Amino acid sequence: LISSQAGVNLWIGNNPVSDGSTAIVPGTRGGWWEGFHDAVALAEEAQGRALAPSEVSSHYVGLALDWIGREPGAALSHMLWKLRLFWTDAELGNNLDVSFFAQHFDPLSRWNPIGFDLIAGLAALGLVLCLARRRETFPVWGFVAVYCLGVVGFFVCSRFRAPVLPLLCVLSGCGLEWLWLRGRARDWGGLLRGAGLVLAVIWLTNQRPAAMRPSEAVGHLQLAQAAADAGDHGEAVVLFERALEVGGENPQVLYGLALSCRAIGEGQRALRLVANSVSSISKAAGPKAPGLTEMRGLLVALLVESGQPQLALARADEFLAVLPDEAPVLYGRALAREATGDRAGALEDLSHLLQAAPDLDVARDLYEQLSK
Repeated sequence: LISSQAGVNLWIGNNPVSDGSTAIVPGTRGGWWEGFHDAVALAEEAQGRALAPSEVSSHYVGLALDWIGREPGAALSHMLWKLRLFWTDAELGNNLDVSFFAQHFDPLSRWNPIGFDLIAGLAALGLVLCLARRRETFPVWGFVAVYCLGVVGFFVCSRFRAPVLPLLCVLSGCGLEWLWLRGRARDWGGLLRGAGLVLAVIWLTNQRPAAMRPSEAVGHLQLAQAAADAGDHGEAVVLFERALEVGGENPQVLYGLALSCRAIGEGQRALRLVANSVSSISKAAGPKAPGLTEMRGLLVALLVESGQPQLALARADEFLAVLPDEAPVLYGRALAREATGDRAGALEDLSHLLQAAPDLDVARDLYEQLSK
């Protein structure tokens, strides 16, 4: 009734390259509006006609269900991975990494002893106690179970998980009261058993999987992007490099680092970074890995800027042969065609691009410039 992105979100969380948390449609750009337009364009290209928002949603529901049907083992493993993410003591940011900014910029949060792990541990004890009156207490524990499965069916992030916290606090209060009463009654056996369950769940929620995105890396990335947006590319380079140090190779970080390097006149370093990253990430995660779309387009543009338009054309054609109509690559190929004197080809690419990505002002500006 209020939105039409259910199908897109289902595909984001249920596709061969999903990490269970990152909200990017495979093969699209990372920006919000850029990703939106690209997702619509991909659906319309696949269907061969213009689609209503509900039809776009249905298209992606079909893609997700098709993948689940073709690879049920992989899909089940991925669902269990997302279930693990849901019950892990980490706040997975959607557009901002809340843990990083709270820890670095809010002194009070550094002294807060109550976290998701403690709430989950006490809630586990409360849940066990509720089993004896499970029909009566169903609205509480039933909501937690059903809502958890609803999130896990799509993808996991902090703000999606937040609605279970009040209910977990109710269960936690039940568990905490029971421990207090066992202590007052000197029921040391019961107290130890209850405390053991709480500690075991706390320990489990703190076992963060190695594949989970490091909070520090994401936080430094977001600070770097803010510095770049403010025009301080020197500081952005430092922050992007820090994100690489703590988080390893990441397309978003490398893309931002390359842009900032180019902005401070280090075009050759930017070209080396992007060329090496496109190759290594494609081999490791496949051509549809999130973030690679922008990287491929930037590589083509940097080759043009370095005086290699013929090589830029060859790389653009190579990329488009695998993933046709990638907006950043089409824009890069238009630059390369113009650099080689093929203005008609450049205009053709830009026209095609603007049909798929009407939000791309830089492409519209170039089209108007070349049309004069």
